[in-house]
Amino acid sequence: MSETPKPASITPTTFLETLSRYDAFTSSSSQVKRHATESRAASGSAGQLALDSLKDLDTWRISLPDIIAARRKEGRAHLTHNELVNLMKCKMKRGKYRPQLLPQVTSNDPSTVERITAEAFDYNKDLGWGEKPDLEKVELALGHLSKNLKGVGPATASYLLAAQMPHWIPAFSDEGFRWAFFDKNIPGVIEGTTPSTGGWQRPIKYSLKEYMVYVKEVWDISDRLIADYNHGNKRELFGAGRVEMAGWVFGKEAAGWLPQKPEQVGFQGSRLTGTKHDKPEEALHGKRKHHSDLEKKEVDRHSPEADQDNASTAPEESKPRKSKKRDTKDSVSKRKAKGKVAGLRRSSRNRKPAH
Repeated sequence: MSETPKPASITPTTFLETLSRYDAFTSSSSQVKRHATESRAASGSAGQLALDSLKDLDTWRISLPDIIAARRKEGRAHLTHNELVNLMKCKMKRGKYRPQLLPQVTSNDPSTVERITAEAFDYNKDLGWGEKPDLEKVELALGHLSKNLKGVGPATASYLLAAQMPHWIPAFSDEGFRWAFFDKNIPGVIEGTTPSTGGWQRPIKYSLKEYMVYVKEVWDISDRLIADYNHGNKRELFGAGRVEMAGWVFGKEAAGWLPQKPEQVGFQGSRLTGTKHDKPEEALHGKRKHHSDLEKKEVDRHSPEADQDNASTAPEESKPRKSKKRDTKDSVSKRKAKGKVAGLRRSSRNRKPAH
């Protein structure tokens, strides 16, 4: 397995190529957790969205900010009870499954969910689309969600707030967090980068303090990638949500998850899809680059099969002559014939006359 690219040195091109693998991991059958109780616990009244696979949940999660933005225009941005449940399901399928959390989240009163999430979103309601939020207000919003919704801690709260500000609020996933601080200290939170405290082994407390340090680190990674990139919608390409997604891919690769083959993946909406495009920024939408015909020929030219084909089509003068071998066979036949004649002559001389 190749070494994990570090956040401080990853290039925009490598970053976008990493994102192009995201859908293959969420679509892989190995990622679909088998928890039948989830569907029963999360199912509710008619009209609710029932999602079970990681692919469907994550596709929906990434489209959720558009729904929240529409509600904001209509009146007040908020999340529904079913959206809260689905976000929790998505969080668990992307990371660790904690069976005790889903019943707690489901037990929240629907009207309470709408009211608390609306109040949390209000902390940053005056921001324009894509405008950078104030860290203090982000912390207040996360704290409000964690304190007033059952089963919601800082990690789940990050998924809720990301629905309002996807370019600025990264999901608090193990993989995203550990990649952001892969070989680096966390000032005032975790010190040291020994094998037991750094990389993919770094312990996580899932505290609000820890998450806020993570947010600032992700913003720094995002800003550096944007500064190194020369074209495209930079914040949309390298926003906080995308940084977390790249870390998530690296983490799953390090853990040995196997992505599903591109031709087996079904893609939707603005997801990271699998069609052919030439511009680097299109990797944001998963538009995987394929070898051109010329590139494919160049790859094939160096394959073992190509070596065999080249040998069979070599110029005539470069092939070994077989005439010498044929001459040798003829010589042997002639010598054998001469030997038989000589033997007959000797036997006739030595033969006695018949009586």
